[in-house]
Amino acid sequence: GEKIAAADIPSDLADKADVAFDGWFNGDAAFDRDAVISANVTYTAKWTSIFTVTFKNGDETVATAKVKSGAVIAAEDVPGALADTDYAFLGWFVGDFAYDKDAAVTTNIVVSARFSKILKSFYGTWKGGELDRSTYTYTFYTLIIDKNGISANLGDGAIEASNIVWNDEYATYDFNLEGETIYSFGEYYGTYTFASADYSVYATLSKVETGVVSADDTAIVGTFTTKGGVEIVVNSTFVTIDGVDGSEFYYNDRSAEYTFYINDSAASIKYDSTEGQWFYIVDQTKDQLDIASMAPAAIPAAFYGTWSNATIGSDIVTIIEINENGVYESGAKIGKVTNATETTLTVAGGWGDYTFTLADGNLSMDNGYAPIVLSKSVKVVFMVGEGYQKSIYYVAVVDAEGKIDFDTFALEDPQAEAGYTFKGWFNETDSTSEFDEDATFTQNTVFQSKMEKTGYVLTFKKSASDSEPTIVVVDKTSGKLVANQIPAALTYEDGSVFAGWYTEAGVKAVADLVITSDATFTAFSVKETDYEGYWINTESGKEALAVIADGKVTFGYGVNGIAYTFSTEDGSLSFSYKDSYSIAHSFVIIKTSSGIVITESYYDRDAEEDVSNEYSLAAPKSSSLTKKLAGTYQCSNSEIITVLENGVVTKVDGVETTYGYIGGKVSAISLTYKTGSTSSVTTKTGKYDAKSLILGGKIYVKNPSSFASYYDSSNGTFYVYTREGKSTIYTFKGTDYATIDGELTVGNIVTVTYGEMSFVAKITSASEYDVAGAERGTFTAEGKDSITFDGFGSATIGDKTYSYIVNAKNVVVITGETTLGVTLDGEAKTYAEATGDGFAHAYIDASNSKYTLTFDGFGGVEYKYAASYGTPQISYGSYALGNGTVTVSGANYYYNKTYSVEESGSVIASTDGSKVLAVAGYTIENKIEQFKGYWVNGSNSIEITLDSSNNALVSVNGETATKAKANWNGSTLTFTAKDFDNSNATWAKNVETTYTLKVVDGKLVASHFCATGFDEDGAVIFSDTATTVTYEVGSKAGDGLEGTYKSGSNVIVLDGKGNGTLNGVAFTYTGTGNTKKVSAFGAFNGSENTFTVTATGINVSFDDEYNENTFNASFTKQAEETLDAFAGTWVSGSLKWIFDGKGNVTNEDGNSFTYTIVSGKAKFSTGSLEIECTISGSTMTVSYDDGEAPFTKTFIKQA
Repeated sequence: GEKIAAADIPSDLADKADVAFDGWFNGDAAFDRDAVISANVTYTAKWTSIFTVTFKNGDETVATAKVKSGAVIAAEDVPGALADTDYAFLGWFVGDFAYDKDAAVTTNIVVSARFSKILKSFYGTWKGGELDRSTYTYTFYTLIIDKNGISANLGDGAIEASNIVWNDEYATYDFNLEGETIYSFGEYYGTYTFASADYSVYATLSKVETGVVSADDTAIVGTFTTKGGVEIVVNSTFVTIDGVDGSEFYYNDRSAEYTFYINDSAASIKYDSTEGQWFYIVDQTKDQLDIASMAPAAIPAAFYGTWSNATIGSDIVTIIEINENGVYESGAKIGKVTNATETTLTVAGGWGDYTFTLADGNLSMDNGYAPIVLSKSVKVVFMVGEGYQKSIYYVAVVDAEGKIDFDTFALEDPQAEAGYTFKGWFNETDSTSEFDEDATFTQNTVFQSKMEKTGYVLTFKKSASDSEPTIVVVDKTSGKLVANQIPAALTYEDGSVFAGWYTEAGVKAVADLVITSDATFTAFSVKETDYEGYWINTESGKEALAVIADGKVTFGYGVNGIAYTFSTEDGSLSFSYKDSYSIAHSFVIIKTSSGIVITESYYDRDAEEDVSNEYSLAAPKSSSLTKKLAGTYQCSNSEIITVLENGVVTKVDGVETTYGYIGGKVSAISLTYKTGSTSSVTTKTGKYDAKSLILGGKIYVKNPSSFASYYDSSNGTFYVYTREGKSTIYTFKGTDYATIDGELTVGNIVTVTYGEMSFVAKITSASEYDVAGAERGTFTAEGKDSITFDGFGSATIGDKTYSYIVNAKNVVVITGETTLGVTLDGEAKTYAEATGDGFAHAYIDASNSKYTLTFDGFGGVEYKYAASYGTPQISYGSYALGNGTVTVSGANYYYNKTYSVEESGSVIASTDGSKVLAVAGYTIENKIEQFKGYWVNGSNSIEITLDSSNNALVSVNGETATKAKANWNGSTLTFTAKDFDNSNATWAKNVETTYTLKVVDGKLVASHFCATGFDEDGAVIFSDTATTVTYEVGSKAGDGLEGTYKSGSNVIVLDGKGNGTLNGVAFTYTGTGNTKKVSAFGAFNGSENTFTVTATGINVSFDDEYNENTFNASFTKQAEETLDAFAGTWVSGSLKWIFDGKGNVTNEDGNSFTYTIVSGKAKFSTGSLEIECTISGSTMTVSYDDGEAPFTKTFIKQA
């Protein structure tokens, strides 16, 4: 029932290391010393955990605090913000979360100091922009940087940066805005740059500053206010006017000026060196920036007023006006007053500093030259002259009333120069108010003498340095030079001839010459040697060139090295020549101060009037450009240009010029020239690159010491230019520079590269090459050896080498130990074997062995013409096999045909009969001889003869012979004739049809289609099956014309059976009636040869195919002579000998020989051979022995 005594209550226990005494407790009830004890109770000491809160900055412990579990840290135990030179303190953090000092502590805690990631030096607003000149768009950028991060505005609103990291390598902050693009901002040598990784953004920025940071005469930085109340924020990369950012901002440190656009108006902030102030200028309005540090010094009133100085002989009147606003000279402010005392002013002007000093009532002005003393007295100044010759003539001082005292002042007229007259003194300000002696002057006044031009001054000098020239004045009203005003002609001791007085423009002083201004004439003399050299006029439309040397003139077209005469009277040259129309042209050449003048005179016959042409030419001057261009240039074999040091071009593309000049600049060369008689000018333009002239797209290499070209007909030419002591230059087609990898030696393979193109070439001769085919390279096939093609017809399979061609079917035909055809896949570099057709043959033209066709067995054919000189002509085509035929296309115009395959493939014959070819070594037997003879079937007969060209002539029933067409080997003949044996109707016998003739078992088989009627259009209908008629060998009855006919020395022999000779040259004849048709023969190869039987003989009419070798004569038949046993025609194969029976024999070539009969044998000599003939019945054995191979052949006598 009582309280526990205080003495009985134990003291609080001491805290331990990790726990604190929290009191005495009975269960959860704390001991209450004021409580009444009514029962036994036990109080137990209660302990509470103690936790440590540690505050750290990196590894450094800043402070610690002990806090009971569940308690809040005491406010005084929490450290304040930490200071850092470079980074801003962000607060105390536990992990990624800010420390909450009001939270109960329930465990040991480490609290860390956190600082910003961004240096304090970057904090602020940064501005700048960039101009895209391709679109002329200006983009303004703003970066706002503080301790919490970076915000960027790229023109479309602010964007918060993320992933901000410091880049040690470039000393920049790198970050992302929107997307993955990395942006960076950093300082490099004092300049801050904002850029994106892809450089779509790249601008220099500067910081927005408050207040005036700096201001001098070169730049301003900070925030300023103008006198007109405009707020301006400016730095090196931006300007903001009343809160609006300027665009297209540019700072020019040389002119101390900021230029920009504000609200689409051009504006600037510019330092005025005269005012010593900065001005904001927009819409032509100037508004001064209020910068206290740049204000001018105040001017003491003692300096106020107008001060002047005028000194006789000086060229200027100095007038200085000083007031409270500044110091002015002639109304213009000098500059800013930088210092002022009661007696001295210092003014900083645009041209230097001025010092003004007051002393003795005068003002001394010193601007770095001789000091000038000025006074406030009013002066009247009289000045004479103009420009740099202007000077003070007299100075009058006025009295207190503003009057000039003429008792002490005498004003005289100034001396007028030649050609001028003095007209009075006039006020300088208006040039119209004349000086008045009675005038009152209250201010300084300047009067200028007025001189009126009344004549033109002509100066005549004996030489350019003549110090005592002759001066004459030409009255301005007449304006003409009088003869007696012209000085006399001069004489010279060196042989020069006085040519007159000339101006620099080449105008000669002559009587009545119109004068419109002052002029100087200089004596001009000439020697013959003065004419020597090149003279040119390069003016458009007047281009001309003359060359004078060694007493001769070359000028334009026609005047080429013509001798001239030098006149010792007037120093001119004269000559004449006659043109291609025999018109005389006279020329006179005059030397002038600027060049020469050529006058041409002649009579125009068409216009019937005298013509005079004048050409002004000057000596071409060497320049650094023309000296650089001088040389010989070559593009191709004939394209050569020659340039002299004076720019004259004497040769263009290998042709001598009648005018040529080169000029311009290295990057824009212009060459103009004329050649031949044409009056038109050709211009080539281009450039010069030290090694070449490039004109009209062609490259002309400079000064090649040797030149070579390599040509390929399908690809073009590349050129090689060797230069002494310099690298060799190559061009392709003369239009592209080229490089060549490899040595240019016959047989070598090189690579030619030009531009972005290249090709592989094989050098085939000193001037030719072949281009590698597209097949060049190595190709593979599964399970087979790879094949390497060199592009030039050589292939390698394994260790063996083969030849190949790419035929017109794009099959590569490989030949060597074996023949193989393959097709190529150029992309995959693989090949596949092609199947051959078995038609691999080489054929030679039977009529000319220089022509061949070679079939490769894979659809390709080669045409070759092996000329007697030069390389063979080769082209390629394709072929297609038919039923016993082969058709060639694309090879050669004359051989692109369809051929029948004959003789088991040994022969091919074109179906049109024009071409026959055989394999090498195969002899084609011409069977046409088997048709020769007389064939009969009942009353019908067919006679077949052969002319000198072995053409078959067919005569049906004695009618005029028709030329038949033979097939390839003469085994078939076709000809057109009337259907004489038609049994259908009489009209049908007059219809022409085609007959086909063959010899079968010694008989002549003739077949043709017979006319049977007409169709509805009136066209003849022929039978479906051919009618075949067989003819037996018959004997032709003589026509009674056999015998010998003579006309003078000419002899014709007829055998009466269609054969004859003229002077030993054989022919055939056909026809019924008196007029016979004669075959073409010998020199008479026309188609209209005939003879007509007369009572005494025959009349002949022979001609050639051009009607140029006509032979008309009457022949008389001779009495019959006894002929020897050899008389007649003898044939063996293609050999045919005709014996006239009187000692003369003619062979198939028309060559005649004389024979003799000894012991029944005919013997004759051909020159190198002794021939012996023996007759046995209708056969004749011919033999000879040349000592190497005895020869014997049997001839058959013809009916």
